[in-house]
Amino acid sequence: MRTFMFAAAAALAASTPALADCKSDLDAIFKAQLATPYRTEMTIKGPSQPMTVTAEVIYPDSFHMKAAQMETIMVKKKAWMKMGGKWQAMPAEAAAQFSAMINSGISKGVAAVKDVQCLGTQSYEGGSYDAYQFNTSGEMMGIKSTAEVTLYASDGLPAWLVVDGEAMGKKSVTVQKVTFDPSIRITPPK
Repeated sequence: MRTFMFAAAAALAASTPALADCKSDLDAIFKAQLATPYRTEMTIKGPSQPMTVTAEVIYPDSFHMKAAQMETIMVKKKAWMKMGGKWQAMPAEAAAQFSAMINSGISKGVAAVKDVQCLGTQSYEGGSYDAYQFNTSGEMMGIKSTAEVTLYASDGLPAWLVVDGEAMGKKSVTVQKVTFDPSIRITPPK
């Protein structure tokens, strides 16, 4: 969850006065990202076993996150978590906290971005993208983290993010593939 929110915040963050044109480009990319439903597939490699997380997002209030040991759905002001193979509704307060945590992570991520660089056209995973790199740091649920992020954009939208991070003295690399799909629908579990 922390890694997803860190990656999401990194995906939605960029600013630096020294690179105003770069910042404008990134602002447009992130604004477009928030306007379109998307799916993100993340592979997190760190000191423990690699982990894969898939998330569908309809910003600002609908999410469906799935990993090997957990699954969570949030639709508007309600949230559910799959535990022991069964869906359970989370209390309204928990859903509100979950939503606030995600939105806070995004806004704090935006504020923490520094050292933004426009890298021009770069090749990655068989494609050609507009590439950006920046550093970020933050704290979520008492855990401090830092990262260097490379974002690859296509047609004005993020396509890939590579987050080389460290938290609690442990390093990890998260590779995130982003696919935009206006047909994504997130509904309560059945």
